[in-house]
Amino acid sequence: MRFTCFLLLVGLLQLSAATTIHEENRCSLSGLCGPNPETSDRTKLFCYYNEAPQRMNEVDGRSRVNLYCPEYDSGTTQGPELCCDGDQMIEMEPIFRTVQQFFARCPACQINLLNIFCNLLCSVDQSIFINATELIPAPGGKQGATAISFFLSKETAYEMFDSCKDVQFPAANTKVMDLMCGGYTGDDCTPERWLAFFGTPTNGFTPFQIDFILLQTGEDHPILDEGMAPLDEYAEDCAVPSSSEISACSCQDCDAACPPLPTAPPEEQPYEIANIDGYTFIVLMVFLGLLLVLVTLLVLGNLYSKESKNSIDVAKESQSMKKPMKKRELAIVIPSEISYLDKTAHSMDKMLTRAFTRWGTFIASYPVAVLIITVCLGIVASCGLFKMVIITDPVELWSAPGSRARLEKEYFDETFVPFYRTEQVLIMAPNKESHIYETYLEGNQTFGPVIDIDILSEVLDFQLHLMNMEVEHEGGTITVQDVCNQPLAPDLPDCLIQSVLQWWQNDRELLFKEAVDEEGKVADWHDHFVYCMKSPLGLQDPTPLALPCYSAFGGPSYAYVCTGGYNESFFNEAEVLAVTFLNNNYRYDPEFYSKALAWEQAYLDYIIDYPRENLTFFYYSERSVEDEILRSSEADIVTIAISYIVIFAYIALALGDFSEKDRLMIDSKITLGLGGVLIVLLAVFSSLGLYAYFGVSTTLIIIEVVPFLILAVGADNMFIFSLEYQRDRRVEGETLEQQIGRVLGAVGPSLMMTGVSEGVSFFLGALTQMPAVKTFALYAGLAVLLDFVLQVTAFVALLTLDSKRQRKGRLDVLCCFPPRNKDPVPIKPGLIQSFMKKYMGPFLLNDIVRPCVLVLFLFLTCMFTAFSFKVNIGLDQNLAMPRDSYCIDYFGALGKYMKVGPPVYFVTTEGYDFSEIEKQNYVCGGAGCEEKSLSQQIYYASLISEHTRIAQPASSWIDDYFDWLRPGLLSSSCCRTFTVGPNKDEFCPSADPDVNPLSCASCLPRSQANERPSSEQFEEFLPLFLDDVPNEICNKGGSAAYGGAVKFNNDTAKKVIKSTYFMTYHTPLVISDDYITALIEARALADSITEEMKKAPNITNSDFSVWPYSLVYVYYEQYLTMVNDGIINLIIAVIPIFIASMLMLGFDLVSAGIIILNILMIVINTLGVMYLWNIEFNALSLVNLIMAVGMSVEFVSHTTRTFKNCTLPTRKERSLYALHVMGSSVLSGVAMTNLPGIIVLAFAKSQVFEVFYFRMFLTITLSGTWHGLVFLPVVLSYIGPGVNKARLYEEQQRKVEELGTLSLSDGKLKAPETDRFDEHDEVILKAPEEGDYENTAMEIDEEEMRVEKNHNETNEAMELAEEDIEKEVSMDHRSDQDNEDAISVNSNTQL
Repeated sequence: MRFTCFLLLVGLLQLSAATTIHEENRCSLSGLCGPNPETSDRTKLFCYYNEAPQRMNEVDGRSRVNLYCPEYDSGTTQGPELCCDGDQMIEMEPIFRTVQQFFARCPACQINLLNIFCNLLCSVDQSIFINATELIPAPGGKQGATAISFFLSKETAYEMFDSCKDVQFPAANTKVMDLMCGGYTGDDCTPERWLAFFGTPTNGFTPFQIDFILLQTGEDHPILDEGMAPLDEYAEDCAVPSSSEISACSCQDCDAACPPLPTAPPEEQPYEIANIDGYTFIVLMVFLGLLLVLVTLLVLGNLYSKESKNSIDVAKESQSMKKPMKKRELAIVIPSEISYLDKTAHSMDKMLTRAFTRWGTFIASYPVAVLIITVCLGIVASCGLFKMVIITDPVELWSAPGSRARLEKEYFDETFVPFYRTEQVLIMAPNKESHIYETYLEGNQTFGPVIDIDILSEVLDFQLHLMNMEVEHEGGTITVQDVCNQPLAPDLPDCLIQSVLQWWQNDRELLFKEAVDEEGKVADWHDHFVYCMKSPLGLQDPTPLALPCYSAFGGPSYAYVCTGGYNESFFNEAEVLAVTFLNNNYRYDPEFYSKALAWEQAYLDYIIDYPRENLTFFYYSERSVEDEILRSSEADIVTIAISYIVIFAYIALALGDFSEKDRLMIDSKITLGLGGVLIVLLAVFSSLGLYAYFGVSTTLIIIEVVPFLILAVGADNMFIFSLEYQRDRRVEGETLEQQIGRVLGAVGPSLMMTGVSEGVSFFLGALTQMPAVKTFALYAGLAVLLDFVLQVTAFVALLTLDSKRQRKGRLDVLCCFPPRNKDPVPIKPGLIQSFMKKYMGPFLLNDIVRPCVLVLFLFLTCMFTAFSFKVNIGLDQNLAMPRDSYCIDYFGALGKYMKVGPPVYFVTTEGYDFSEIEKQNYVCGGAGCEEKSLSQQIYYASLISEHTRIAQPASSWIDDYFDWLRPGLLSSSCCRTFTVGPNKDEFCPSADPDVNPLSCASCLPRSQANERPSSEQFEEFLPLFLDDVPNEICNKGGSAAYGGAVKFNNDTAKKVIKSTYFMTYHTPLVISDDYITALIEARALADSITEEMKKAPNITNSDFSVWPYSLVYVYYEQYLTMVNDGIINLIIAVIPIFIASMLMLGFDLVSAGIIILNILMIVINTLGVMYLWNIEFNALSLVNLIMAVGMSVEFVSHTTRTFKNCTLPTRKERSLYALHVMGSSVLSGVAMTNLPGIIVLAFAKSQVFEVFYFRMFLTITLSGTWHGLVFLPVVLSYIGPGVNKARLYEEQQRKVEELGTLSLSDGKLKAPETDRFDEHDEVILKAPEEGDYENTAMEIDEEEMRVEKNHNETNEAMELAEEDIEKEVSMDHRSDQDNEDAISVNSNTQL
């Protein structure tokens, strides 16, 4: 019965509403009629009032009208006649406050919105466009409206929407419309949907249901009663100033106000010539030009050679007709013909030979003592390893201390706080499928596999476990609260965790909550997800759930951070959920750092042990990279050990002679080889230890690379010395010690030349600012020099002991056993030496093969030069990890699924007064700000994000501060101060329920509603803004978004800003080129901002600047100058080698030039192979290239010096001699030593080893061998240096003395008749053509030159005699053309 009466009463009320009079000067609503049951009494009902307007005389009411609706204030002492009263103004204040807080950045938008609601509330013609559609009984016999219809012209609505659609919300880095359109964003937000959001009470600020009905002028509508018409008001244009005192909206907030926006510059077209890659074309032309020059020179040289040969053949034929005789032609060198350089070079070589001879003899005389002393000193130096510090911090490793990015990082960390330690888990649900669900507001929507209630529930459990997990640490326990960032602490202790579960405040009950509206329509987690993914700061979703979206920590959790694998902005279709813990990063606080590491390890352990039945994890921790690099190094210890063992085995076996079975263990050199390797390692350890004593840190690169380098250098030196000794014949009467000293005298200068040039080269390489390269250069330089010292001391002593063992017939390794075979030590040429002398050398130096070799190497060098221009710059982060690392999976998923890049901060330095309005205009982005202000320029950059890599406009604290300061009435202001009581003039919190609104007032007077604060006001209230916590009354509080963004000169006074930042995001960055481009563009943008901000008046600090900071910049800055730095470092490495080689070879520019030519070609070949083998150019590869320079010295310098010191008559003979004497040692040493160990690295677990060590080491070794044994001999045979005449003169004098006294007869010099010469033998002494000694020669029968020495000569004479024996062996390979310039001299010839 009661229910029936209620229905009749409602029907009568609706009938009464239907008879409402609609005419001018008549209201529809006025006054309040008690609580609104539709909003659970949260708001009050407006009374149905279809009468004439009433005069408003209330002071508070008129104050509010004057503030929000000034056009309705009469401006006289008598109040205006309106359809509203003061109580209604208070009830509508949440709407007015919302409009001011969210839309005040654009004055036109704010005016238009306020005008709509002022008309709704107070217009005297209210009844014409407003109809109360739903009425309920109210106290006092009145009727209360629970719903009204607001008829609005489409023109007005659309113009108003256009004025507001672009307004930004800086704190959330998004548009206000994304938060104020009922969950619709972008193009989905329409005027109808926007006004519908403002009209629903579920938005949290509208007191009752307002149905906005948009009609064209004259258009009919079923409930448009007679006399009614849609409100058609003029809407302010956001691009036009509303008045002389009110500016137009800024470009950020109004597209129509924008000047011509920047467009992305056209993509740089590839450099091409004739539709061919430009660099390739240039290199091709250079190759063709050089080929033409080369062919021309070869043809001309061949023609000249044939003419000379024909003329000499006639002379030879006439001589041969007289009588046969055996003859040798001995070149005559006159002392006056010897140049100063030849004398100096020969004197220097003799001096070094004598010095090393004496040194070697001394060392060989006391081998045991020398070994003990050197080993003890090495051990003392190596003990520094206990103090060694290995750098694992990537920042320290890759960024120079004085680099711009490093300095900017340090400034940022010291001024603000270091960027978070990031712990992130990407979660997929492989067993789930997408599903379609009919949402409460948006109809059918597709939800991805992870957007499933079961998955969300499990992820919530997973997240809560990590949040509450207790970790044992130093005898106690810690939780994430001890290490996490708490943006609103101490007011709100929750950790900063980015997760979609934050939209339910991590509450399971809220996640499973369902709500039903009056029509029985259900809203659940689907609807809340759809709303929050678009409005992460939403205070209440527009469904019956009415749940907030802001996170438990007080800020937003952005969908683009928390989800991945979606298309465009359809986050609900995500395939991935991301849970991100952002912890504090106090790395240099040992106590905190240890806690952070402990929690992160527990975090990793929990994920590793988590059952994978329903979920797949891709996870990462801040410690992950360092952990995985260390694990990679530890995992490859076995691989490295095997590599070294293979190298040891090769050296031990290759140094021995295994040609006779009965002397197998006697002639083996296992002990010598292993001892030599230990000596090399002692040099490495000593280098590491000595630097450790001086506090120089090392890196894993040093530990991994330097031993291979020193093994290569040391092995080469060991083979050169050992093989020279094995080929040597002891002179009669010479002791073993003297023999070893003489051998060292022969090879010592060569070892010194390479050691000094390599050492100085590496030390000069330490001038670079790249930490990895600098550290490598320091350690490598010292290790090379220590290795040289140990080679000429400890290894000489070791060789002496081994030689004594061998000569006594004792077994190798088992030397303590009695001698077994005392036969003389056999002296035989090695297989490699014999092969090079008999086969390889003659073939390589053939007149047909030589030009082909030159053309082939010219082609290869040009080809690899073209390839080197295409080498990519950067370092794939996956390569630093082991192949089975979880980080590789994480990085892959991150690049594949996630859509957001790293944050970037635009930092302003000291010297800019933000309190001055003129200067503010160059920073802010709202109305009245400069067209090229900081905020505006970042906004412009975000419009062409594909070029600038800036994804969004910046979060601007200064713009939000202005909105926060804007004055209102009582509780309508964010910034308020107490006017009475003990806290007078102190800050009055907007959300404090215990505060009486009447006891507070706006910080600024209402007269400044459209004005900026004064300098004093700006400085006074800014600290309050930065400490204010956002809430449902004032969401502009800056504590969550900007609490750490502003730093003052004096933390106590907090007046003058020292530095501040404005944050935005990069677009997703995947490969190195993305990061490098992002850095370049961000710096260009910052430079432009700096230039504009310096145009502000009264800039007191000329050093003021704006610069971008992102955590990744410190790693990628090196690549901005990598090419230039690489070239400079390689030049620095090459120059000392050239100078040292020139000096050590007697100021021989030709020899030094040939050495450098080969080194450069080896480096170019390595660069070309890097492109073919997909090896990026970075600090690691640059270290290897510098190492290649050092190793290349070993491949070419020894052979070049041997050629230089040889006195055979022709370049071809000297080249053949150098190839089989020294080339065989180089092949046995540096080449064959490296290859076995390098091949083992192919099986390393670490990709760094496989790519940068196996591939590059193999390339360097093969290229060095190829050039040293093929190209170098051919080049020397063409343009090698001439014979040193001082050396030849000395040899000439000695040989004349050996032949006896010469006499003149018949125009010839005759030798005395002895058992060595018969009467028909003739020695023809020939004078060289002036300026050309190359073709003069001595012809003496080979048997006649093999005389035994029967007296004890000096050490130098012994060396020369041994060279003569080798020379005579080589002379068998002369061709007829070698004597083509021989011309006999007459009796007037003089010595």
